[in-house]
Amino acid sequence: MVAKSPPDGYTFLLAGNGAITTPLLRPKMPYAEADLVPVTLLWDAPSVIVVNPKVPAKSLKELQAFARAQASPITYSTAGTSSTGHFVAEMLKASLAVPTTIIPYKSGSEASAAVIAGDVTAASEASVAMLPYVASGKVRALAVTSEMRLPLLPDVPTTAESGFADMRITHWGGLYAPRGTPSAILERIASETKRFLEAEATKKKLASLGYSTMTPGAKPFHEFIRTETARLGRIVRDSKMESQ
Repeated sequence: MVAKSPPDGYTFLLAGNGAITTPLLRPKMPYAEADLVPVTLLWDAPSVIVVNPKVPAKSLKELQAFARAQASPITYSTAGTSSTGHFVAEMLKASLAVPTTIIPYKSGSEASAAVIAGDVTAASEASVAMLPYVASGKVRALAVTSEMRLPLLPDVPTTAESGFADMRITHWGGLYAPRGTPSAILERIASETKRFLEAEATKKKLASLGYSTMTPGAKPFHEFIRTETARLGRIVRDSKMESQ
């Protein structure tokens, strides 16, 4: 809808991972990539990889050892095919090099419920969704998929610290506009958004939810899209991921 809207500065798209991953998995899209102009990055949060508390693993290395000792594959629930959780599951499967059955659910809440109930071995979701379950003890956090530790989970290592640097992805947000939107409008929106993101009240609120601000502006956004498209594209090809 946004790609086909008048480029008058009144319609924008707040998008996340799907803006990059969906075109990688669906060769036929209802819009061209050039129809949407990246305006500015906003925020991101890591996925938190968790297991049911009954699983005898307190780290990714221990999960790897547990999986290798099993007669059957470990199971990993996701919010559906092509979701961020699906990418984390494929990364985990490749990095840990253990038999893993990936089970797509209809939503992140259903995927989380499955690991809480013990129906699956592991799962992952954005920190804002998983933090309450970790705090209540319903799941055990093994790692976060960001480059830095999450301040709200200071004792939980990153995947890189755990020895699996290739397991890296975040739940991010960015602003797009229809192609042809005047540059003066795009620059104004980017400038005002930067001012908002740099406000202490904004940073405090985002941090309380497990988010952090990203480098604002169109140039960093274009570079982010370029590098993530290449990196995630390799995962799609190597794991033979398919969209439903």
